[in-house]
Amino acid sequence: MSMAQITLMIPASLLHKKGMNNLVVIERKKYEQEIKHRKELEDALQMIRHGEDDLREGRTISARGLDEAMKKYARKKH
Repeated sequence: MSMAQITLMIPASLLHKKGMNNLVVIERKKYEQEIKHRKELEDALQMIRHGEDDLREGRTISARGLDEAMKKYARKKH
C-alpha cells in the first residue's frame, strides 16, 4: 500500500510562539471526539462545583437511595 506524500509549510513564527513547542496533526474525527470529551469534562466539573457550593450552603438532601431522594426533592419543591 503506498501512501500519498504531502508537504506542509509551517511559518516559523507559528512554531515559536510562547508555549507552542509541539505541533500535532490528527484526523478531524479524532479532534472532534476530543473536543466533545473536553466539553463533557468541563460540564461535569461545573456540576461538581455547584454540588460543592450546595453542600457548603446546606442545600443538600440526605437519602438512602435515588427513590427516597426523588421523593424528598419533590416534597421540598412544593
